Amino acid sequence: MQIVMISGSRNREGRTARSLQAIGKGAAKADAVIEYIFLPELKIERCRQCDSDGSGICMREQRCIIEDDFNSVVAKLAAADAVVFCQSCLFCGPQ
Repeated sequence: MQIVMISGSRNREGRTARSLQAIGKGAAKADAVIEYIFLPELKIERCRQCDSDGSGICMREQRCIIEDDFNSVVAKLAAADAVVFCQSCLFCGPQ
C-alpha cells in the first residue's frame, strides 16, 4: 500500500509533523510505503483562471499551464492508495 502524507505546517519538527510520523510509523508496520510532502517547501502558485470561462485549460485538457510543483503532487496523489492531510490549527484561547 502506498500512502502519501501531506503536511501544511512549516515546522518539520513540530506537533503536526510528529502526528504524521506517528501515523506513518503505524502504517509502515503494516508494510505500507510512506511518502511525506511538506507543502510550504514546495513552489505552488494559485490558479490563474486562464480561460475566458473562468476556469482554465485544466478543465479541458487535465493539465495546468503553471510550471510549479503542483503537477508532481497531483501525480503522487493519483498513484496513492491512501492520503493523509495534516494541518496545524492555531488559535488564541481565553486570555
